[in-house]
Amino acid sequence: IAVTSSSSNINFLKSIGADEVIVTNPQETFSKSSIIENVSGCSLAIECVGEPTFLQSLRCLKPEGRMVLVGNVNNSTVNLPIGLCILNSLKVVGSDSIAAEELSSLFDFLTQTGLRPDIDRIMPLEMANDAHALIEKKEVTGRV
Repeated sequence: IAVTSSSSNINFLKSIGADEVIVTNPQETFSKSSIIENVSGCSLAIECVGEPTFLQSLRCLKPEGRMVLVGNVNNSTVNLPIGLCILNSLKVVGSDSIAAEELSSLFDFLTQTGLRPDIDRIMPLEMANDAHALIEKKEVTGRV
């Protein structure tokens, strides 16, 4: 299940393996049931955005679920609903690096499967401001 704030990302997310794509407004506050009507919750949420979608990702988890933090688009802090985490035995884990053995396993996996990151476009360093503007406007679906 993938969650996005733009319907223009639906085809891309399905092309990389999402069975379901939910389009939502990151500013909304809502419960798990309002996001996923016929799913009992997720065992794992990979949080790539940070503060704007943190609570949505956390609320999607089923009891004993885990959220792995791998991205942060701004420097804002989040309010962690401790009661929700305690009552549902949730785990929130940060990821700041990768061990050499894990990196080797990752490259082996990529070689075996042919899986590659999606690169939306390559831009020269002189266009860094333009690249950031594209990302902020959500006009890209892959890496820039």
